[in-house]
Amino acid sequence: MEKFKDDDWMLCPEEIPEGLFEYIRNVVLAEDHVLIYKKGNRKGFCYDCKEEVYAKHWSGKFYQNVNVRCPNCGGLVHCVLETSDNFLVENVENVVMAQKGTDGETVFFRQWRVLRDPAGEWKDLKKWLKETVRYAIRGTYCAKWQKESKYNYYYTCERYDLETWMKWNGTRIYDNAYYFCPYGIEDVLKGTRMEYANILEHLDRQKNPIKYLMNFAMYPVMEFLDKAGYSLLVKQKNDGLEKETRYAIRWQRKKLKELEAERKEKEKLKKQLDLFEDEAVDAAYSQGEEQIKRLSELKEQAEAAAREAEKKVAELQGEVSELQMQKEQTTLLDATELEKIRMEAEAEANKKAEAALQKKLDKAKKEAEKAKKEAKEAQAAIEAHEEAQKEAEETALVLRERLKLVQEEADKKVRLAGNQEMAVFKVHFENVQMEFNEMMTCIDNLQEKEPEEAGKMRTAMKSLCQNIMQILEDKQ
Repeated sequence: MEKFKDDDWMLCPEEIPEGLFEYIRNVVLAEDHVLIYKKGNRKGFCYDCKEEVYAKHWSGKFYQNVNVRCPNCGGLVHCVLETSDNFLVENVENVVMAQKGTDGETVFFRQWRVLRDPAGEWKDLKKWLKETVRYAIRGTYCAKWQKESKYNYYYTCERYDLETWMKWNGTRIYDNAYYFCPYGIEDVLKGTRMEYANILEHLDRQKNPIKYLMNFAMYPVMEFLDKAGYSLLVKQKNDGLEKETRYAIRWQRKKLKELEAERKEKEKLKKQLDLFEDEAVDAAYSQGEEQIKRLSELKEQAEAAAREAEKKVAELQGEVSELQMQKEQTTLLDATELEKIRMEAEAEANKKAEAALQKKLDKAKKEAEKAKKEAKEAQAAIEAHEEAQKEAEETALVLRERLKLVQEEADKKVRLAGNQEMAVFKVHFENVQMEFNEMMTCIDNLQEKEPEEAGKMRTAMKSLCQNIMQILEDKQ
């Protein structure tokens, strides 16, 4: 499937998807536990009971972002000053619903802001809906268009309507939170890469269903992990992986079939290695048995030599006896001496035979251990070669994709800008805008925790802006 073009937002139907109004009334508005109070902190309007209310007692007051019991209905409500820049002053919440594109392949996730009705009635609900963002998934590609832009400052958010839908860099969720309407989602996802995502089972544990479905489409290994029971790892992938688990999974695997083929190939290789090891060990032991057989033969020869020595001793004894009978014999050999000679001869023969046998046995054992070690080293070498080859292929693929994306983006910007300098300027200008917004978001997030540090950061930002203005004035 092709990548998304700038005008592919037009593939999204303009009509409101069926069931959205029902979901907003039954879920979104039903959970709108907000009390908007006026300046003076005494008078307000409770959206739980849809009535004007007054703070209890002469000293009672409503305070910003404080949860209290409504003086009228007793429900727990969140207090918001009507003149503040709080999101809840003008909006109830964001809501998202999926819708199939007119091309039959693209799945759009449309995001609306539910605007606040001061009367709390919302009779004509369509009047109080404002579509701001369209996310899209087609094949393994994802995209995002906005009809509204915003700039966040310290407790301030300014929103600007755009002339048309603008394709955005990245797919970050606008306003960071939303209700996800599940009506008809299975029919919308049918026939796409997300068909088997089991999105309805994940709605309760996935705080960002859009991100979950995007990951499911981009990384087919998600299906394997999800169905294998690794729900925590799947959730971490959607919420942001920790450093310890970021590289635990090869997310770029193309297909589950490839994973299965790889597993079978590894099993085949392991069987071959096991067979090789068994054959090597059997050969070593077979060789050892042959050596033992030869050593046994040597032992028999040694025993034969011992018997021959005993025979010679017996002959010597006979000769001695004959000499004793001779008168000329002057020295008699003691029978004890003869026995000693016989035993020494026998012991010497046995000692030599046992030493030779033990030496051969030790040699056979060393050769068997050597064969096992060589088999183990061969297995390790094969695994290392396999791993290096796969990593090289994956790295080459990633580099080619990155080069292709960079080239396409550069060509696109050159065509739009008309010349190289304008293209370069536009790229840098967009990057500066994005970085500026990110820095302001950091300041906002730090304000409550460390207001002093947040103030220093705002001072630094002001100084930077003043320097930029001075440089621009000098260049005129």
